Amino acid sequence: MKNRLSLESIIHPLGIWVRRGLPNRAWDWPAAGMTVALVLMASGRLMITSWVPSLEIVQTLSLYAVILGLVLGYSAFTPRNAIWAVFEYGILIIPFLLLRAVDGYESRYAALISIGARLLNSLKLFLTAEPVYDTLFFLCLTSIGFWIVGAYVGFSSARHRNYLNIVLPPGLSMLIVQLYDPWIPLRAWGLAFYLFTSLVLMGRLHYLERQVSWKAKRVFHSPESEGELSRSVLATAAILVFTAWALPGALQSIEPAAQSWRNFTKPIIERLSDAVSALDSPYGTAAGENFYGSMLNLGSNAPVSDAPVFHVEVGEAEAESPRYYWHGRTYDVYENGSWTNSNSVHQSFDPGRDEITPIEPFERTETQFQFTYNFPSQRLIYAPSELIWMDRRGQLSLDPLPGGMQDIHAWFTERSLTAGESYQVRAQIANPTILDLQDAGSDYPAWVTEKYLQVPQDLAPQLRELTEQITAPFGTPYGKTQAVTSYLRKEITYEENLTEGPPPNADPLMWVLFEHKKGFCMYYATAEVLMLRTIGIPARMAVGFAQGEYDPETDQFVVARRNSHAWPEVYFPGVGWVEFEPTANQDPLRRQRGNIEALRESSEGLEGTADSASPGEETPG
Repeated sequence: MKNRLSLESIIHPLGIWVRRGLPNRAWDWPAAGMTVALVLMASGRLMITSWVPSLEIVQTLSLYAVILGLVLGYSAFTPRNAIWAVFEYGILIIPFLLLRAVDGYESRYAALISIGARLLNSLKLFLTAEPVYDTLFFLCLTSIGFWIVGAYVGFSSARHRNYLNIVLPPGLSMLIVQLYDPWIPLRAWGLAFYLFTSLVLMGRLHYLERQVSWKAKRVFHSPESEGELSRSVLATAAILVFTAWALPGALQSIEPAAQSWRNFTKPIIERLSDAVSALDSPYGTAAGENFYGSMLNLGSNAPVSDAPVFHVEVGEAEAESPRYYWHGRTYDVYENGSWTNSNSVHQSFDPGRDEITPIEPFERTETQFQFTYNFPSQRLIYAPSELIWMDRRGQLSLDPLPGGMQDIHAWFTERSLTAGESYQVRAQIANPTILDLQDAGSDYPAWVTEKYLQVPQDLAPQLRELTEQITAPFGTPYGKTQAVTSYLRKEITYEENLTEGPPPNADPLMWVLFEHKKGFCMYYATAEVLMLRTIGIPARMAVGFAQGEYDPETDQFVVARRNSHAWPEVYFPGVGWVEFEPTANQDPLRRQRGNIEALRESSEGLEGTADSASPGEETPG
């Protein structure tokens, strides 16, 4: 029947109408595929860091976003309408994908309400410069970031074929992740694959531009020539990327060339490091970054948040420690308001076969500790000194010493630990008495004096003059150290925020010590270390956390961000590194006296005392 409708009669006009509604734009599947690959490489680089749980959500969102961007770029949407479409799809898709990161709720509605409340609370903390420990906040921020990047890159690829707009946003995202993620060579090759794909895409876009020109000029080219050109682009890109990655290693085998390469790359690396360090306070702030980094700036504020960063359960100990310090890093070089380490090497650690021996044979008690993290992500291990074993594979930052010993600056896990994870360590705890420290003397090993007496030349004279005045009545290194500790506790007022700053070109430590007379733990510890060094007593800067609050119900120490701390460690022959406490807002560190009769007979029996303090003990500031 002529009047009978058929499926073909309906679809054919609809297809014509759809084609007429689409713009007359060129579409290239290889370019679109490479655009999707670049975005997925960048989001995949973030995912493999495992900084926070559920990072696979970010890669899923980036895939949706770049496809949406390609569709909008090919469509007749104006840029403004495309932005609104990206926004509307984002507020629908992102929250529902974030549901994968939470569980235990009776309904999706309840879960969404919980997500909203957590994000709002985290946003309030973020806007008031408080630390945010909820990993969902970081997950949400990265999801939004990659949603925008993916949509923008897809739109630019389909609408304008603008090469820089396609490769730069995901490339910069990938580079930022690479800078903050611990160095793992296999992961660094992700940048090589990204560069390779970018070069191939550049060749493809150039070919498409030339193809338009050839058509206009009626230049004939066969499918075989197109295939040959594509193979040439692939080969050239592969050679360039391989050469870029292999050249530094090859140059290392030729010393003059190696030195030239180091001279070339050093300013670049330092510039990148400075750019990242400039964003930080003395403490790590970026997701996935260790709380204490390889450089420690004295800074202008101390953390004040009560948010817990880890819990510590202490095993049975035969001997009591005067106080636990949760040791993270040590530094030996001070310059221009910052601490760093010199000449450190890395050594792998396998808990199945390795155990570290303390550097001095002093009597110690082995104790086991369990730490449960509330950090978003950390590789730096915190533990009491001297740490000899941890239950994770990792790396040690250390200086090799004569006789196979190691002077260890920091311990790192192979894989980042996230909030909720626990690790166990064993430590050899020393509890020297006052008499032990007085009798230690000053016969320091050469490796100690070579490394731990550095003081900037322009600071040394003024620091030495003050230290000699303070320590003149005392004869032993312990007595002199106690005198400096007591002086700092009395003369420097604790202030967690330095609202004022030092004058231009002035060293911040000297300004605090001689003029401002106010500071927090970084300044107290730095002052004591440098002052002792000027009179020949080896000392180093240690950072980590103070003991925290003991919770009898859980039998654990609860360590909060405000317990982050810096303290001086002084070397005593036959004993090793010993902590001292010059910071005025901390309780004085009281040690056992040892043999009372020996103390009374010693001419040093009253060193470091004032008023009615017990022999050898510090007095509060």
